[in-house]
This record gives sequence, structure tokens and C-alpha cells, in this order.
Amino acid sequence: MNEEDIVVKRFVNDKCFKVPDGYFEGLSEKIMSNIPDTNANRVFNIHKILKPVLYAACIVFAVFCISNLFDKNNDKIDEASIAQSDAYSEAIIDYAMMDNLDIYSCLASEYN
Repeated sequence: MNEEDIVVKRFVNDKCFKVPDGYFEGLSEKIMSNIPDTNANRVFNIHKILKPVLYAACIVFAVFCISNLFDKNNDKIDEASIAQSDAYSEAIIDYAMMDNLDIYSCLASEYN
């Protein structure tokens, strides 16, 4: 006995790996009937596209509203700082003894 006959005798029996009769006769038609037709069922779903865009727009709008909320508080500070700046510049002009004619000539010389 050669090795091949020993392996066949030991591991192969008549009940192993049998396919039922007629199994492959209608198999391809069954498989093809289970595959959906991609062209017929293809529907353009606008909600899938618009949903992330709307979420992004809402986030941008919320950030814009929150930033404007904090900007309104800064406007009062800016007005106060402008008034303080005007008072400071008036004090400097008085200290330098500059009158309106000196200021106008200084500004005119910068633009010429």
C-alpha cells in the first residue's frame, strides 16, 4: 500500500462532502434574483446632503450670535476709552501749548 491509499482509506468516507441533487441547477438564477437593481432603486436623498450643511450653518450662526453678545459689552468699554483718550490728548495739547492753527499746520504738512 502506498501513502495515498492510506490517507484515502483513513480520511475519506462516502458521507463526506456530498452536495444535494439538483443544487446547482437553479443557483445562478436565485443569486441574481437576490441582487437588487441599483439603477431602479437609486433615489437622490437630499436630506443626507443637507443635514450636515444645516448643522454647520447652525453652529456658525450660534458662534456669530455669541460673539455679537460679547461685542455689545465691549462697545461701552470702547466709548469710555475714547472719552479717556480725548481727555488725555487734550491734556497733552494744553501742556504743549498748541492751538488750533498749530494743529492744522502740522496735519497739513503731513499730507503735502
